[in-house]
Amino acid sequence: MLHNGVFCISLDFELHWGVFNKKEADSCRAYFLQARKSVESLLNYFAKNGIHCTWATVGALAAPNRQELSKIFKKIAPQYEDGRLSPRFVKVGTNEEEDPCHFAASLIAQISATSYQELGTHTYSHFYALEPGSQLDAFERDLGMASMALSAFGQEVKSLVFPRNQYGEQHLALCSQAGIKIVRTNPRAWFWKTEAQSSESAFKKIVRTLDHYFPLGKSTSFPIHQISKQANTPYLLPASRFFRPPSALDTLLPGFKIRRIKKEMTHAAQNAAVYHLWWHPHNFSVNPQLSFCELRELIEHFSELRKKYHFQSMNMGELAAFKEQPDAQG
Repeated sequence: MLHNGVFCISLDFELHWGVFNKKEADSCRAYFLQARKSVESLLNYFAKNGIHCTWATVGALAAPNRQELSKIFKKIAPQYEDGRLSPRFVKVGTNEEEDPCHFAASLIAQISATSYQELGTHTYSHFYALEPGSQLDAFERDLGMASMALSAFGQEVKSLVFPRNQYGEQHLALCSQAGIKIVRTNPRAWFWKTEAQSSESAFKKIVRTLDHYFPLGKSTSFPIHQISKQANTPYLLPASRFFRPPSALDTLLPGFKIRRIKKEMTHAAQNAAVYHLWWHPHNFSVNPQLSFCELRELIEHFSELRKKYHFQSMNMGELAAFKEQPDAQG
């Protein structure tokens, strides 16, 4: 039985693969080079402070070179109606040394070798499961390639984060068949309901942004028994809060964002609930110094909660393993 609250962190590690349909790599090379530095800094900081974290990694980052990457993309062959979503048309360099925005095997190896860090998947090609033209068989091929590429770094791939959180019941069944034990889902508030990118309204985006500063949605923490699954599907682990990078709103509302997160963490610790924070490592490229300053404040707060309420750090895979124990709560 779990009698303490849980602080879970998951990161979407994707570099340029997360925005290839929106920005040319050459235009944001410095941004992603800074993101690589942030990965190393986060690993050191997490290991030093006993923070368990899941790194949901785009499998394409593990490719050794352009030739191998091209070969795998041809096998996956997603048939999006919007051709800009297909990774096959992204211009990439020869290998990691030449193109550190699209290749990152050295960083993946560091993640796998660092204490308390879980190597999860963010699909191989940053697959968009709900976009028009997306096909289940292509998703199945993608997931197989991701598991094979990432498991080569010494960890069994058990955790998954869907790009843009797009998925349906059939995708979950394929995840289970591929050995995925747990999937991150959106918060339960209406304005986090998943849709294709083309269907997202401006109003929903505005409400989501404001919710980082004011309580507009439901409670962000939840008892562990609410981490649920159907037969032949993975556990569904809701996100609690996106750790939003510094922005102009932080200047207008100084301290609101961090106080909100700390208050939510405290509520989870006091009520033996799960609190799930997530972000992208590249978000720290916006303002690295301020981002790490904010993170240190949150981790220091976690340390206080750990002493006072025995709040504990667990990654996604560890939560799934706990849920599979015969005497687990729920």
